[in-house]
Amino acid sequence: MAAMTTFLEDFSQGLKQGRYVIDSLVNLGFRNDGFDLAFWSHFQFTYTDQLSIEFHVEAIENTCRVAREARVLTLLKSCGGTSPHLEQVVKTLQARGSRVDIRQITNEFQRGRHKLISVFG
Repeated sequence: MAAMTTFLEDFSQGLKQGRYVIDSLVNLGFRNDGFDLAFWSHFQFTYTDQLSIEFHVEAIENTCRVAREARVLTLLKSCGGTSPHLEQVVKTLQARGSRVDIRQITNEFQRGRHKLISVFG
């Protein structure tokens, strides 16, 4: 809750100062290899019912275009349970040459959300 509160308190001013950028995961406006790490949570895989496998793959690949490593926290659907897209997304990324690691994390931001996927494109 503290992290969320800090973000919400900072967002308006941070947006004006350029610390936050509104963009699209499938069409990021950053240069290739501009970042070492891109990290996001509570979006990818959470909305499995609304977002296709293709969207998930495209979003991760585009993130890997701009960052050496993409990390996604929260591999569960919004209603709980592992996203049914996860296995196919991993297989597709691997077939296209990405290294994909799924690992346990020690800090749960939300109950049951204790895995992280790292993708190296």
